[in-house]
Amino acid sequence: MVTSLAAGMQMGVGGCDNTVHIPANWPMQIFKDPQGTCYPVVMNKVLYFSHYGYNPKVSTGIVFFTIFGILAALHIGLSIRAKRYGLLVTAVGCLVEFAGWAGRALSGVKNDASTDSSNYYMIQIVSLTIAPVFFSAVCYGTFVTLVNETRPNLSRISPGKLVYLFVTCDIVSLGLQATGGGLITSPTNTMEQQTMDKNIMLGGIIFQLAVMVVFSIYASEFFLRLHRRTTKMGETFLPGGLKWCAAGVGLASLCIIVRGGYRTAELLGGFDGPIMDNETIFLAADAAMMVLCGAALAASHPFLTVARPTDSFSRFGGEGKTLQSESERRMTQHWETEDWAPKGHMSRRTSFRGE
Repeated sequence: MVTSLAAGMQMGVGGCDNTVHIPANWPMQIFKDPQGTCYPVVMNKVLYFSHYGYNPKVSTGIVFFTIFGILAALHIGLSIRAKRYGLLVTAVGCLVEFAGWAGRALSGVKNDASTDSSNYYMIQIVSLTIAPVFFSAVCYGTFVTLVNETRPNLSRISPGKLVYLFVTCDIVSLGLQATGGGLITSPTNTMEQQTMDKNIMLGGIIFQLAVMVVFSIYASEFFLRLHRRTTKMGETFLPGGLKWCAAGVGLASLCIIVRGGYRTAELLGGFDGPIMDNETIFLAADAAMMVLCGAALAASHPFLTVARPTDSFSRFGGEGKTLQSESERRMTQHWETEDWAPKGHMSRRTSFRGE
């Protein structure tokens, strides 16, 4: 295939009017097909302008932007129904994924050295790179809900500070990834500038991955302490739907970590590396992971699993449901004792019960 494709081209840039998006100091050959479209050559392979290292499948792009469109609508409905408007952040993440997959579908139609092709690539690389930041923010916020709905005094950091700490890290990660992804498609880039832009984006991905790992360790340690305490007191570990909410956050966090590990390895291998050039790996380690992440957060949405939010989580809004089970009522009674609630938490528990 490569030989026959190259045979139909001539070497050089003479007559090409669409090489503006090929780096100025591209070190290898450039081929022109009979229609005047120019393609760089990398590692003796003729690429479709080396945006991807392959031509993205249009059908795959359509499938995934449809899935993320459905997930976005689902999250919007759940969050509005529960009046937990802060959780609309998940829908934003799904819509960003939707835009990225629309860009990939368009790249499957036109993937050469033209301005349109470069724009499609920019849409997909920026969107699909930054989208997990929104999902991780929801994981942090939902975990804080779980802390408040169980025993805030067992958290080594107060719930309010947890939100600000992890969301601030998310914003830093978002800034680095968006900046690097946007610059990497600049038409004035040289090879050296592309490498620097890639490293900025890589730094944001590694930072996000590290923060998510730290968050997962912190959450695991909290639930371990909670399990020990509830076991000692003969209470239910996570009553009602709280266990499903925790499971959803755990699965979503794992998906984000797997995706972050893949993206890190991909960029470390370079734009002409074996991972970057493999669409199958991308679909399994990025696309599938983010679909599973969005689905897990929908299935475990606090509207379906968590009682009415506490005062400290009121920024996420809503009246939600009220406690029904006997185990939940008994746990609420424990929260109101000095042994179970740290100073200042009793007023929050009273508000939680709606009195």
